Amino acid sequence: FPELAKRAGLAAGSAAGSLREGLAVAEATNQTPLVLGALAGFAWLHARGGEAERAVELLALVSENPALDHLLRVRVARPLLERLVRELPPQTFGQAWARGQGLALEAALARYREPGR
Repeated sequence: FPELAKRAGLAAGSAAGSLREGLAVAEATNQTPLVLGALAGFAWLHARGGEAERAVELLALVSENPALDHLLRVRVARPLLERLVRELPPQTFGQAWARGQGLALEAALARYREPGR
């Protein structure tokens, strides 16, 4: 997603809108891997926008899910997690990770269905 957004010249707002549209289609067609991919994209946007803890929360929810596409896991989730581990204090990272692991998928999805999240 990061490379795609750069190549397409998407601003954060445009990227979020595209992710939101993709999320709606993925949910409507019951495509769990695509739903998780959209959430990984939102995690990337949060990290890019200075909301590292929110990014960690989403990554904790999606990165361990076996339905996450392998390519997204390797090219988006894992590198972003590695970066956030270096950027955040260990306690802050651990607390955000724990919050994310306790987050229900439906609760996370509800955050991103509407603009401004």
